[in-house]
Amino acid sequence: ATGDWKCQCPEPLDFLSAPGGLAKCSFDECLGVQNGQLPAGVTCMLAGQQCVDPNHGTLGDYTCQCVAPKQGAATGGAVGKCTLDECAIETNNATCSAASQTCVDPDVTQAGTWECVCVAPASGVG
Repeated sequence: ATGDWKCQCPEPLDFLSAPGGLAKCSFDECLGVQNGQLPAGVTCMLAGQQCVDPNHGTLGDYTCQCVAPKQGAATGGAVGKCTLDECAIETNNATCSAASQTCVDPDVTQAGTWECVCVAPASGVG
């Protein structure tokens, strides 16, 4: 019968049926199972990160993002190492500033590595 056709989306995209018109294709990679694989959100979560899928109509664009205040993001998988510049934490920076020193974090992949450093012409690490 006339008008009984509909557009469908290819797997694994879900669709809202649209008789006689275009289907709205959608797939949230953070939640959906694809090719028998766990949702990307689980991959991110197991790494202590959060999953973000910016475009539910495009596959392979999800990112795993480090949870604030840590930084880092990776497309299509977990971030290798989330980083945290501990000097960006106001209380750490204020501790150094109060002593007229500068905050330095020599290893942003490890917690507890920040230190206060004297400002020239003074010298020393606290």
